[in-house]
Amino acid sequence: MEENNNLVESFENSLLSDDKKDLIATVGDTSIDAVVSNGALDGIPILGILNGIYKVGKNIQTLRLCKKVAKFLYDTNSISQSDKERFIKEYTEINKEKGTELLLNVIDKIDNINKIECLANLMKAKVNGEISIENFVRLCLVIEKLPYVDFCNLEKYKQDYSEVGTDDILLSAGVIYNSVIDANDGDKYKLNYIGKLLLRYGIGIDTDVNAPTPVSMPNMVSAKVVGDTLNFEEL
Repeated sequence: MEENNNLVESFENSLLSDDKKDLIATVGDTSIDAVVSNGALDGIPILGILNGIYKVGKNIQTLRLCKKVAKFLYDTNSISQSDKERFIKEYTEINKEKGTELLLNVIDKIDNINKIECLANLMKAKVNGEISIENFVRLCLVIEKLPYVDFCNLEKYKQDYSEVGTDDILLSAGVIYNSVIDANDGDKYKLNYIGKLLLRYGIGIDTDVNAPTPVSMPNMVSAKVVGDTLNFEEL
């Protein structure tokens, strides 16, 4: 328990302090793997602790967390200290839990380091007033659930679209809706509001987040009684 508390406290200090901004900026000059393995960022509290834990136990999950945290700190380095503090305050209030602990937990649960940039982009979008704190929380869950390969498929669903396997994953993640219900030619799907937010502010692909989300039902039939007979006709 004490080790976990130290991790949270060191993450908070690393995220909210401007003292290490120049050191964090050096991540951009080389790969995450390199700066973590050679200890170049051990002067950043959370990374020094995680790297130390890894060297003792050689636990791959600790190494991966260290890399993901380093990436997150680098990708959010442009956000001012005051904006980060306001964000963490809101994040704490909406969740009724310590914000830095929850954020570290989100980073830990993310299975692919390439998704960290998306998380950082969403934090920037919240800071800039482009998304609400509630939608940031929702999108964090989406990032956790959605395989990285399907981040690359999201843009296809700006229009009515269907792809075997991908439809089910995106539906379960809550980012698309059934936009065309067609028993003859097959259903189609399209990004819903949360999906559009993820595409625009998380991934950085332009889309109209306020566009309506209509449902089309071609080849539907209606029933009417003619005399004593029930007839069906296509609408």
